[in-house]
Amino acid sequence: MTGAPLVLLGALVVLGIALAALLSAGEVAVMRVTRAQVTELVRPWWAVLLTSFGVCVVMALVLVRVSPRTVGRRRPVATLTALAGLLSAVTAAFGGLGRAAAAGRTTVEEDENELRDMVQRVAESEVIEDTERAMFRSVLQLGDTLTREVMVPRTDMVVTREDTPVRKALALLMRSGFSRVPVIGESVDD
Repeated sequence: MTGAPLVLLGALVVLGIALAALLSAGEVAVMRVTRAQVTELVRPWWAVLLTSFGVCVVMALVLVRVSPRTVGRRRPVATLTALAGLLSAVTAAFGGLGRAAAAGRTTVEEDENELRDMVQRVAESEVIEDTERAMFRSVLQLGDTLTREVMVPRTDMVVTREDTPVRKALALLMRSGFSRVPVIGESVDD
């Protein structure tokens, strides 16, 4: 063995011995303490209540909200297969009630996450081509783009008429600095 693993092993031994000593001292203290001494240590009832409430909220969040959703995201097919009967029964019994309560309460972020999940599922399909996948992704990223970044105000538009020769249209395109120049008919609306 080299020096580094021996030092690490020695540190673990020292930590193990210290932990064993602390646990031994705690065991003896639990056996020797009286009820009166323990009663003096307990916080007021409202502090115990608030602490218990806080711990319950955190545990409920982790056990009911975060952990199951993580499992559902990581293994959607296995989760759906295992819970299909339960989900069908609950939907049949309470589906209308849930839809009525949730109507109009979705947030933009929830809608966006649902849309991203749908696009991800579609992108994984073999039916969709690579160009279509790229288009879906770019549409989702378009939501983060300001309109001013991709559009020119109508008063600042540079246009060319449909009867303009190609040479002049190319010169206009080069001078304007825009990547696109609308070709119009009788008016800008045409």
